[in-house]
Amino acid sequence: MELSTFSRFGDFIKALRESQELSQRAMAKVLEVSPGYVGQWEAGVSKPSEAVVRRICLKFRVADEAALQRLAFAETAPEHIKAALLPTCQKESARQPLLSEAEALLIERLHLLPPDLRCAVTRKLNSILKSQLEQLAGSNRL
Repeated sequence: MELSTFSRFGDFIKALRESQELSQRAMAKVLEVSPGYVGQWEAGVSKPSEAVVRRICLKFRVADEAALQRLAFAETAPEHIKAALLPTCQKESARQPLLSEAEALLIERLHLLPPDLRCAVTRKLNSILKSQLEQLAGSNRL
């Protein structure tokens, strides 16, 4: 599901929920929020907290958390702020694919680590990935 095609957070949540064949109550259970909360998002009455948006990204493998955060914030923002947020959100998310199950699991586990350990693991992963990409580029397999 392409985040950039949505101008309302509520429409995105409804489409995401329906694509997963979930009721509002079932989605609320997955996200650990009150059952009526999902309906309020869909109606544009309220917006989720940053923590809940992060949970949405992890549970439903939405790659661009920052874009989803902006879309959620824009839901209840004044029009002049909404206009400034949405084009950025749509441009950035257009180049972001959904995460694979393995990528989502890796990120979810990474977020469970304490901040100092998370930074160390991230640096190590970046080093490994850089090395692998250089090897692939050298062998023209990239």
